[in-house]
Amino acid sequence: MKNAKNMMLAVLASVLIVGCGSSDVNDDSPEVKKAMLFYQQGTQELIGKNYTQALTYLLKAKELDSNNDQIRNNLGMAFYLKGQAEKAKAEFDKALSLNPKNSDARNNYASILFEQKKYKEALKEYTIVTEDLTYNRLFRVYYNMGLIYNVQGKEDLAKDFFDKSVADKNDYCPAHYQLGQYYTQKYKYNDALAAYKESIKGTCVNEPASHFELGLTLQRLNRLGEAELKFKEIMEKFPKNKFFVLAKEELSKIADENEIAARAKVQRKSSEENTSFETPNF
Repeated sequence: MKNAKNMMLAVLASVLIVGCGSSDVNDDSPEVKKAMLFYQQGTQELIGKNYTQALTYLLKAKELDSNNDQIRNNLGMAFYLKGQAEKAKAEFDKALSLNPKNSDARNNYASILFEQKKYKEALKEYTIVTEDLTYNRLFRVYYNMGLIYNVQGKEDLAKDFFDKSVADKNDYCPAHYQLGQYYTQKYKYNDALAAYKESIKGTCVNEPASHFELGLTLQRLNRLGEAELKFKEIMEKFPKNKFFVLAKEELSKIADENEIAARAKVQRKSSEENTSFETPNF
């Protein structure tokens, strides 16, 4: 989840829209109808992660209706997912020149800027998107803005945007995870625990990092029994993941702590049993 490239892929791949944009030819023309068929096929291939086929169809759609901002947006998606960030950026830019109100294209364009570490420019574009109160993906925009502020070391400002993200969509688990990270850094472990519990719901139920952070937080709160169960769960659910090894290491630490505690208890009991008080004679 901390990998910026993966986060950007997730953000970009989530904004695929099947719809009709503006066109410079008659909407009833054979060209536009055929372009829409290619567009819909290309979009479905994007959703199915068949990026080469998606690119093929969307390029054909563009040939037939080059002034359709939705086609240009999804073509940008295809280029991006084929590793062609600059070509993707050009398509998003063209989509915006055709329709400045295309918030999906602006969100995607800002995400490319984010990946290129052009944070100031990215924030400017994201801020414009937040002015579109009808946009149904504002939670992702707020989340991305929070990530940028995190990168810039502005943790408190980042936290404000993660809060906005979950306020807009309470089950957006990546934002809950970032809130957990924030509270952990502030040593507010009870708040972190609540955030991490939310971060393993929904689409993040199989995200090992979230489960692991939850286990660590239980450990920090000295709830070792619960932490032990969580680490065992991680080992069962993710046997081929690096978190299997990390969970195993934490279980070993808990076992050592339990052994030390048990020895201390025995020593205290033994000390109490061997201590006698003589009644003084006067």
